[in-house]
Amino acid sequence: MDFTKQLLRTYFLLLIAVVVLPAAIYFVFISNPIWSCFCGLVIAVTLFLMRQHHQKIYGMSEVAVGLFILYQNYPQGRGAFSSGFSDGFQTFRWSVVLISTVGAVYIMVRGLDNIFNPRRG
Repeated sequence: MDFTKQLLRTYFLLLIAVVVLPAAIYFVFISNPIWSCFCGLVIAVTLFLMRQHHQKIYGMSEVAVGLFILYQNYPQGRGAFSSGFSDGFQTFRWSVVLISTVGAVYIMVRGLDNIFNPRRG
């Protein structure tokens, strides 16, 4: 009976992660501020439950998100120029580079901590 309960709980959390989480993320991008806040809360609760019951998987997702942030924000703040040498110059903004890099690294450290040092309940 205990195995069956654990299997049903895992199935329920997987269902939430596969159906509810992507739907909530989708609605964050297309809705008004109130619905975006509600969907953000749904995402937070879903991820909290995932961390409570499947901490290593949650840690792996944190590492993946950190890598995604580093990759996605790489061009931000690094400066560039247009090929026409016009007014299209962008300056190097070290604060933007520092904040995005430190934030992504912090998320990955938390993920590695959740993978290798799970809490004992």
